[in-house]
Amino acid sequence: MLTGVKFKPIAGVYVGTLAARDSSIAVSSSLTQLSGNSAGFLGVKGTVSYTSSGCTEEFKITSSQLAGRHILLNLSAKDGTATTVYGNVNRQGNQIDLAEYDGGCDGVGGVGVLSLE
Repeated sequence: MLTGVKFKPIAGVYVGTLAARDSSIAVSSSLTQLSGNSAGFLGVKGTVSYTSSGCTEEFKITSSQLAGRHILLNLSAKDGTATTVYGNVNRQGNQIDLAEYDGGCDGVGGVGVLSLE
């Protein structure tokens, strides 16, 4: 028997903080869930902004994958900086546990939680 779980769509402004050992980055993202692609993944479009004491960067989502609770976002900024964030979305679609280890903002990455405003 196959059993499914319903997830609410991702939509709106999500805010939170990514933290590493000695630093943190404030994150604000405007996300909209898209329909599925030929590979069976849903997509996400929007922007993700990082703000820390050493950096402010706005990224555009260049590609994404959303399958069940798993999310992956490839991000690119106007200055050529690129990074990948990934994590898990809760079933209500109002919280995203996120990790970013590429250091997309002045070499700083980390893990954290973004919540729907």
